[in-house]
Amino acid sequence: MQKRSTFNVRQFGVDGRKTFFLLLLLFAIPAGDCSAQTPPPPVSEHAFERVPPTVVKRLATRFSLGAFAGRFEETRLGAVREAVGEGTVQHQGDAGGSIYWLCYRRAQHRLWVVSSGEMGGPDHLVTEVVEELTEKDTETSADCAIIPEKFAPLVFDGKLHLCRVWR
Repeated sequence: MQKRSTFNVRQFGVDGRKTFFLLLLLFAIPAGDCSAQTPPPPVSEHAFERVPPTVVKRLATRFSLGAFAGRFEETRLGAVREAVGEGTVQHQGDAGGSIYWLCYRRAQHRLWVVSSGEMGGPDHLVTEVVEELTEKDTETSADCAIIPEKFAPLVFDGKLHLCRVWR
């Protein structure tokens, strides 16, 4: 009688879904772009200590980029990327301190749609949106995808529009 050896994939903590996801992830991120994309600017942990809160409820729960509407902690980064048709989800850090983001540029603006590794969870739900105005077009990072004009303006809760302040 011949003894059969069996290979149990689960003994290594991998199942078919995880393997499929890892393969998709490997093919979705071009190798040359992985380290090139500019991460969002850091926010000082102490920046808000000097400013007392002025509202008792959460300021924004929704955001929109042109006609695309999203909700914080409900909309996946992948859904934003699909709607825009451009960009690559980037990653930096480990565990609770990690972040995932999409970076876009237009004229003198750079825009990051960010998912905190902890709060965004494994689905990379959008937890913040950061927009930066630079002095010149040449200062915007060339490693961020160009966002089509139809995804302007950036609006929070249908009320707050981010725009350039004229002096």
